[in-house]
Amino acid sequence: MNMKNFYNLAINRIEKESERIAQILPIIKKGRIVGEQKFKWKEIILRSKEIQLYIGRKSFVKRIGIFLPNNEHYLPTFLASLALNLEIISINPFLTLEELNKIIKINKIGYVLTDSKTIKRLRKINRGDIILVDKIRHKEEHFKKIYSNTKLKDIIVISPTSGTSGSSKWVGLSNKNIIWASNKYKEIYKMNKKSIIIAALPFYYNYGMFANLTSSILSGSSIILLQKWNPKIVVQAIKRYKVNIFSGSPFMYLDIIPKIKNNRDLKSLEICDVGGTPMPIEKIKEFEIKSGAIITEGYGLTETTSLTHFNPHAKDREIGSIGKKIKGCQCKILSVENRPVKRGDWGVLWVKGPMIASKYVYPKEENIRRFKNGWFNTEDVVKVDKNNFYFLMGRLSDLNSVPQQIFPRTIEEKLYKFKGVKECAVIFGKLEHEKIKNYEIYVVLRNSAIKNQFFKFIKSDLGDLPIQKVKILKKMPKTYTGKIKKSNL
Repeated sequence: MNMKNFYNLAINRIEKESERIAQILPIIKKGRIVGEQKFKWKEIILRSKEIQLYIGRKSFVKRIGIFLPNNEHYLPTFLASLALNLEIISINPFLTLEELNKIIKINKIGYVLTDSKTIKRLRKINRGDIILVDKIRHKEEHFKKIYSNTKLKDIIVISPTSGTSGSSKWVGLSNKNIIWASNKYKEIYKMNKKSIIIAALPFYYNYGMFANLTSSILSGSSIILLQKWNPKIVVQAIKRYKVNIFSGSPFMYLDIIPKIKNNRDLKSLEICDVGGTPMPIEKIKEFEIKSGAIITEGYGLTETTSLTHFNPHAKDREIGSIGKKIKGCQCKILSVENRPVKRGDWGVLWVKGPMIASKYVYPKEENIRRFKNGWFNTEDVVKVDKNNFYFLMGRLSDLNSVPQQIFPRTIEEKLYKFKGVKECAVIFGKLEHEKIKNYEIYVVLRNSAIKNQFFKFIKSDLGDLPIQKVKILKKMPKTYTGKIKKSNL
C-alpha cells in the first residue's frame, strides 16, 4: 500500500475503526437540537464505494466539484473522489448559479457532485453536469467491478483563497501537502479515536477541510456536522455531544460569546483554535472568562495548506500572537524591497516547507510573483520577538506598505475595549497627498442607542490620531469564510 497517498492512509486508518461513530448530524427544529443521525465508519466506506462505482463507470474526467454543505454526503463523496484520483474542487454550496458556473468554467470541472436538497435552489442549472450522490445506490456484490486509480498525482485538491484582497485564487494542493497538514493538526490538537470535533468551519474552506475533516479521518475521530453557522446551535452541540475540539474564525467566537449562559455550557472543550484572521485580544479574554476554555491562535493560508504557526500550549502561549512556526516550516521576514529586517521589526513573511502548495491553478500568472525557489510570499505583515513568537498585523494590501506609524490593527484593538463594539475595521484613508496617512474607522455596534457614547470614546481615547472618517454600519462586508473584506470598505 502506497502510504504517500492520502487515500490509502485514510482507508488504512478508518477500517480499524469501522464500528466507531464517524459523524453525527444533529436534527434541528425551531432553533433546537432534538435528535441526531449517527453514521459509523463502515457505513461511510460503503457509501463511498457506491459513489466510486457510479463515477468510475461514467466517462473519464480530470476534475470534479463537490457542491455540498457539511452534511452526511460530504465525507463519502470526498473519499470516493480520492479513490478515483480525481482533482477535487470543493465549492461553497451557497453560491448563486452565476457564481457556480463561473467556477466550473475557470477550473474546467467535468462533473459537479451534490445532493437533491442542495441543488434545489439552482433550478436552471444544466443537469447533464450534475451527479446527485444521495440518489446513488449499488449492491455490495457489484464492488468487485469497482474502478480505482492508484497512480500518484501531483494535485489532488484545488482550494479557493478567501479573497479578502480581491478575487479568489485557486490553489493546487498535493498528497504531500494534505498528509502533512492533516498529521500536524492531529498532533497539535492531540487527536485520537476518542476525540470529538465540531465541524463549524465549512469543508469547502481550506481551514475546515484540514483542521476538521482530514485530521479526523487520520485519527478516527468523530465529527459533529453543522451545515450552516448558528452560534446557538454550536453551544447546544458542544454541551450535548461533549465536544472537546473546536476550531473557528474570530467572527465565530464573537458570535458565540453572547450565547454562553455559564461556563458549564462549554466545559468539555480542551482545544479552542482560532485562525483565518487575528482575533481581538479583548474578545479572547471575554470568551475565556465566560467559557472557562483557553484559546490558542494559529496561522496559515490556503497556499500553505492552512498551517504554518501555532501557539503550542495554553500555558506557554503569547496572547495576541499567532504562535511559533511549526516544525518543518522555514520562515524569513523581508522588507518590501526584499531585504532582511531586524528581529522585532515588521516585514513581509515568506515561508518554505512541505506545506507549500504546488502552484496556483488559476490565475497562473501569480505563480511567478508569489513562488520563488521553494519560498512562498504570504504578503502578510508580521514580526517575531526574542522568544520566537510571531505577531500578525495584517495583509500588505490593506496596509499599503510597511509604514513606521500606527497600524490599523492597533487601533482596532483599542476600539474593541469599548464593550458596545460588535465588529470593527480600520483602513488607511484615501488622501494620498498627505504625508501622514489618515485612518477610516468602520464599526458595527451591538446597540444603536450607544452611538453617542461611542463617539465620546473615540474622542477621548483616539483623539490624537488623524481620523478621516468614522462610519457606523449595520453589517460588515465579508468573504464567504467570514473574514472582513476591507477592500469593499
